[in-house]
Amino acid sequence: MIISAVGRDALAQRRGLARWLLWLEVRTYDTGEIQPAGIWNGEHDQSFEIEGETRDYRGIAGLLKPEPLTYEAGTNIRLQRIRIALSPDAESLLRNYDSRLAPAELHLAIFDRETHELISIDQAIEGFVDSAPIKEGALENGMSVAVCDLTLATSARAGTRTLGTKKSDAALRKRGGDRGYRYSVISGQIPVWWGEDRK
Repeated sequence: MIISAVGRDALAQRRGLARWLLWLEVRTYDTGEIQPAGIWNGEHDQSFEIEGETRDYRGIAGLLKPEPLTYEAGTNIRLQRIRIALSPDAESLLRNYDSRLAPAELHLAIFDRETHELISIDQAIEGFVDSAPIKEGALENGMSVAVCDLTLATSARAGTRTLGTKKSDAALRKRGGDRGYRYSVISGQIPVWWGEDRK
């Protein structure tokens, strides 16, 4: 991850406060319409300008933390896990919308500790939602807590997609009755681990 010079200076001088911003382009279950949504681990809802676009993020004031980020050159698909404590807004986003293979971006926002002004925003990862299992557990005080271990696959996954007009069952049947893709319509619903560690 490349952090801007002003952001690096603020963190080095311990006057910078880091916050994570997660942007997802989920789909509605009933119509399949894309619904962009953002959450961040700040206390209040806030708009941020990212790549010339103003985006609204819901403040979940809780846990939104990626595992240590790893980068490498090449076309390997890397998986990045992000733990999210399910506030009502985060829970609504992850339970009420289809996040499977949704485009996703994770940014690091650095604020000034004293003035709370935004210093910089830098992209940490861009990719697609690989999985979003929700785990619920009981606390000692009788309350329950729910967390989501969201896993993002890097944008290298886009290189594994095939052109649908060449690889559909209907297109192959026109060429000599080939039935190799008769089950292609359900292929996204069955987990397959190619070029990735199975966990």
